[in-house]
Amino acid sequence: MTRFILISPQRLSFRDVNPHFNHMAYSLRRYFIDEFYERKIKGFPAILHILDLGGKKEKKRGQFDINKHQQNVIYVNINPASSPNILGDGSALPISDNSMDIVICSELLEHSPNPMTILLEAWRVLKVNGTLLASAPFLFRIHPDPIDYARYSDYFWGNALSEIGFQSIKIEKQGYFFSVLADMFRGLVNQLINDNKIHNRLYTKFSIRFVSWATKKALHLEKKPYFSRSKYFKSYTTGFGITAQKK
Repeated sequence: MTRFILISPQRLSFRDVNPHFNHMAYSLRRYFIDEFYERKIKGFPAILHILDLGGKKEKKRGQFDINKHQQNVIYVNINPASSPNILGDGSALPISDNSMDIVICSELLEHSPNPMTILLEAWRVLKVNGTLLASAPFLFRIHPDPIDYARYSDYFWGNALSEIGFQSIKIEKQGYFFSVLADMFRGLVNQLINDNKIHNRLYTKFSIRFVSWATKKALHLEKKPYFSRSKYFKSYTTGFGITAQKK
């Protein structure tokens, strides 16, 4: 039987990750990702060997920068423009068994036709008691990078990690119904602005402010008991933050 814990969204703190909700390119999904890794990495010792699969050494997409917390980071990426330490994918790593303390898979697995191969490699290179930190979208737009293959539920991630041998599996839903709705609305307004459909400066300024308000309102509503306990509203999520250990 698969054993994993499904965790409700955290009561987010704006202290460590500044939510740039006035910037149309900064989605609520990206905020959840930044907050998840910022919170998790702070709980580890300062000197560790970390493997960032699909990570960018330069031109990072979000606010989270692991190099602010850890220095022994190996980046693996198929894109040479990201200045990786290892140019290649995560399905066949030129890294020794049991050599890494942490493996990060941030918004990577949906871009693989077979995420199990990457998870198996993560297991292989992790030390005993090493930790996998992963995040993956669920209700989020298709974004080829270079290809966007799939969306998987929390039950898939729990089953997959358990079958490989991971333990202490914790899966956090990153937002519920209103978070998904807020990101869709943000995307719509951003596209209309980019396509010059909202070209009046006053309308543009009002639209950005309204999107920022709607995003903060979504987070506020999801803390209310009626919405946070409802099976219907909880059946929606922007994605998942995943923690698992190799025992």
